[in-house]
Formats: sequence, C-alpha cells, structure tokens
Amino acid sequence: MVNCLLFYRRTRRQAAEYKDRPLASFVQSPQYGPTLWLTGAIGAIGFTVASWELILALLAILRGS
Repeated sequence: MVNCLLFYRRTRRQAAEYKDRPLASFVQSPQYGPTLWLTGAIGAIGFTVASWELILALLAILRGS
C-alpha cells in the first residue's frame, strides 16, 4: 500500500514533465488515479491469497511428516 502511494505521488510529479508525450493524456486523465488504486487493491488481495495458500501448504507438509 505504501508502494502504491509513493508510486502515485512520484508519477503525478513526473506527469508535469510529459506535456507533449504520447502517454500524457492517460497520465493526466481523471481515470488514472482510480485505475492505479484498483490495480494496487487487486495486487494486495492477490498477495494475501497467495500468502494464505502458502501457509496452508506448509501446514499440510508439516503435518504429513
């Protein structure tokens, strides 16, 4: 979550430098912020699920020994 906030702030700061570049319209668009937050939330949920699956797999391995 902290990485998402840092990336968001840094990207907004750099957006001013991309006035005439191809991605300028996307970076300056009002949909960019929600897209970044949605991507970060999906990543956090995916990480949580993967971590939980790893814990369950390790417990199954340890109980099977």
